[in-house]
Amino acid sequence: MKNYISYSIFFLVAFVMLISFKVATREDKFSIGTFANCGGEQSLPQLNLHDDNSFQYYYLNSFFEKELIEGSWKREKNEILLSTSVKNNEMPTKWVIDKAYNCVRGRSGLQWTRLCNIAGCK
Repeated sequence: MKNYISYSIFFLVAFVMLISFKVATREDKFSIGTFANCGGEQSLPQLNLHDDNSFQYYYLNSFFEKELIEGSWKREKNEILLSTSVKNNEMPTKWVIDKAYNCVRGRSGLQWTRLCNIAGCK
């Protein structure tokens, strides 16, 4: 009888401990703002996402001149989709969100770009 009570208490304590732990979930830490290499606001390329769903994308063209593309953006699950009236093969239009580091990565042709929110750069 003593073994039955001690086993019951052991399993009850083990059960309470098991249900007290939460399953770790990845928190969505993505926030809009200025995305660039951690060299600061002057580094290129640079993607600025605004609250009103507009964006600005700065990059260096093939003549090493700074160019600006503007348009609108929308978020679909884990992606940022950019739309603009400018036909440009150098700007990625689909960016995948890396929630763990508050970064986005995009591809245009054979060029891969990864930009992080400069608010998190040290």
